Amino acid sequence: MQSDVEQYRRDCRVYVGSEHNPYDVTWDYGRGYQKFVDAVADADMWGVLFDAEFYKESYPMLAMLYHDDDQLLLEHFQTVGVHEGRQGSEAFNVASY
Repeated sequence: MQSDVEQYRRDCRVYVGSEHNPYDVTWDYGRGYQKFVDAVADADMWGVLFDAEFYKESYPMLAMLYHDDDQLLLEHFQTVGVHEGRQGSEAFNVASY
């Protein structure tokens, strides 16, 4: 089963020139995806779903790629890692869902 975000990839936008990303690329996955990210934040669940230290230890190449930046690694997990089946924390295994 796919979410709206996965079904409608044509809605994804890429912006070049963002200040926070060392690679100057920002992805906009649309309102549907942002609602999901906001709902998890409102429920204060990112602490359960994502642990930056666990992510860095599990995926050292990503840690190196994103210069150990916890916020960028969280964004990677939210936008790419979860779809790749990467585990975001020891307490939450994406593959089991």
